[in-house]
Amino acid sequence: MDSLKRDYEKAASASDSLNEQEILQNLIDRLQVLRQRVTSDPNAFDNSLASLAQSVRASNARIAERHKEWQSSLTRLGKNIDKRFTADLTPLLPSAPPVTPPDAPAFAPAAPLVSDLTAFNAHASTSRSKQDPFEHMYFASCADRVNTVIAQHLLRQGHYHVANSFCVESRTPFPVQFEEAFQKMHVIADDIRNENLRSVLDWCQAHEPFLLSRDSDLLFVTQRYIFARLLFSDSVPLPDTLAFAVYPVTQDAQAHSVIRLPTRASDKPAISNGASLALAYAMRHFKPLYARHHAKIASMITAALFTPLERLLNSPYYSTWLDELKSVLQDVPRSGATPAPAEAATGKKRRARPALQKVVDIFTREYCARLKVSRDLPLVVATDIGGGGALARIAKVRSVMKEKRNEWSQVEELPIEIALPSQYRFHSVFACPVSKEQATEDNPPMMMPCGHVVAKESLSRLSKGSAVFKCPYCPVQSSVASATRVHF
Repeated sequence: MDSLKRDYEKAASASDSLNEQEILQNLIDRLQVLRQRVTSDPNAFDNSLASLAQSVRASNARIAERHKEWQSSLTRLGKNIDKRFTADLTPLLPSAPPVTPPDAPAFAPAAPLVSDLTAFNAHASTSRSKQDPFEHMYFASCADRVNTVIAQHLLRQGHYHVANSFCVESRTPFPVQFEEAFQKMHVIADDIRNENLRSVLDWCQAHEPFLLSRDSDLLFVTQRYIFARLLFSDSVPLPDTLAFAVYPVTQDAQAHSVIRLPTRASDKPAISNGASLALAYAMRHFKPLYARHHAKIASMITAALFTPLERLLNSPYYSTWLDELKSVLQDVPRSGATPAPAEAATGKKRRARPALQKVVDIFTREYCARLKVSRDLPLVVATDIGGGGALARIAKVRSVMKEKRNEWSQVEELPIEIALPSQYRFHSVFACPVSKEQATEDNPPMMMPCGHVVAKESLSRLSKGSAVFKCPYCPVQSSVASATRVHF
């Protein structure tokens, strides 16, 4: 795969270096200069025309050379792809559907949007031979499912115009409800990235019972970020989007505060103004969160003693606020450095803030859970697992087993182990320490009163028909009736 990656990088680099527009623009500029010269001095036409002709030939040679280099890199990449991805996946495909009678076509061809598609569709239909192993994949029953998955994938990524065009061209019903649901998700996620946390707080309030049933940390991490921004507001000014979090520090708040705030202007401040704002916000919003996050909240409140920001950087609470500090320090210009241009002026997106990205990730997970859809994009998961080598390895094993006239008899199990990335290991696997067998639905893991876990069949063999038996790993007495099934 390394050679394939290098070939791709060469082809991409050759494509970026074409720059035909720049060369053509130079020729246009020279033509305009020549026109001005001929207008002012007609006698200079012959000399200028000879110079221009030489420049055109040189430009043509440069463009041809770059195109040749790009075409060579692209051809090499294509040959490398054909060489490495030669596995026959036909045995893994489902059986072809029955042949449809001529008077009942499998599907009506889509009406082309432009005239060029007519010739393409005609060529595609005539090029499919009877020996085509993927012929059954062209039927509407398969094509509609694939098109629906692609349309939902585009909508979940926020590419609404692309999804709409795809549905029109593929004659796929546009999932309006799906679009409305995920459009709201993207709006709130963009607000979070722009430090406008009012929308996510409103969403948390509207779906409070759902979040409580899942023991979600979304509300806590959001309130934590707001507290941090208020705490560091002496050194990093608050954005206008967080102005709603500023509450006046009242006498009642000072009376109940763990850290005494100054009561008169002549008093020496015990803590900074940012800490005062953060504590005032905490007293209003942290009470419902204290039962589950009391240790973290106590650490956050104590960090107010080490404000302002310059002092907190050298305090024991530096690691506690590491993500928040990385986020807010992006707005602090370095000494002697030129201020960064505005985002709108440069056209570049703002760098991701670690603490805000954490809020976005948790919010996306909870939003998808409420809609009862997977947090990970199904199309991405399928292509990552299948395209990552799983299909090729399974196809190779199937071909070897077919040559040896041996069929895999285990239902819902693969004949080989497929190594998956950690993010795609959705279920934990338990192997019995006694029998060394993997647990199944018929042979689930069972936990004895002592805390040790064995498979159900091993538990039955250990009891040997008696009511009480000793755990194989400790002297505690157990029984089959007292064992509890463990769900991984």
